[in-house]
Amino acid sequence: MCRARTGHYQIVCIHTVTTKLDTTSPNMGISTSTHTSGACRAITPADGVDFDDLGVCRAIYIGGAGDISIDDIGGETIVFVGVQAGSILPVQTSIVNATGTTATNLVALY
Repeated sequence: MCRARTGHYQIVCIHTVTTKLDTTSPNMGISTSTHTSGACRAITPADGVDFDDLGVCRAIYIGGAGDISIDDIGGETIVFVGVQAGSILPVQTSIVNATGTTATNLVALY
């Protein structure tokens, strides 16, 4: 729902958030209609190990520039090269590998 205040040109929008796990697709993706995070956790990269018990995150905040190696939700290892500090990498993962990761101050966004 959106509404505008006359004279001030202020627009207020309220969005419904829907999150679901699709276990029928080969990628088993999580779909969501929001851009905010309900929880955030610091990530300590470790090869093949979940970084916390909250499951698959929706994105990763990068505090210090570098490369990020993740295992995606399909089990493939992917390296994102040259990720800039202060950016948000919109990936669904629960694993950030130490091998291949040079970026620092990583935060999982749920």
